[in-house]
Amino acid sequence: MKPRPCPTRSSGASLSACAAESAADGPHPLGELTVHATEDGSISLHSSHFKESFHHSAGALAEARAKFLIPAQLERFSSPAGIRILDVCVGLGYNSAAVIAALEANPCPLT
Repeated sequence: MKPRPCPTRSSGASLSACAAESAADGPHPLGELTVHATEDGSISLHSSHFKESFHHSAGALAEARAKFLIPAQLERFSSPAGIRILDVCVGLGYNSAAVIAALEANPCPLT
């Protein structure tokens, strides 16, 4: 199965438009993906095939903080040498968003 490119937020396209465009290519391996809001106000997707959401109901951003940001211990990297972060982009971007927000609040040089 070939990758399915989706328009980005900056293009003005919605997730619904992206899902409709992908549906024209045949069934998605995750089934129908529906958008829903979580308790922290972030959005997540729900897979009809697996009958579960991509994130905990407490929130996608809360989950990124608890499972990615806190364990990363960014405060260990306060040296001027900076840090490098690799994001392989296989999700909705909440881990990256949590890191960026943390670095904006407490700057650490990125190299």
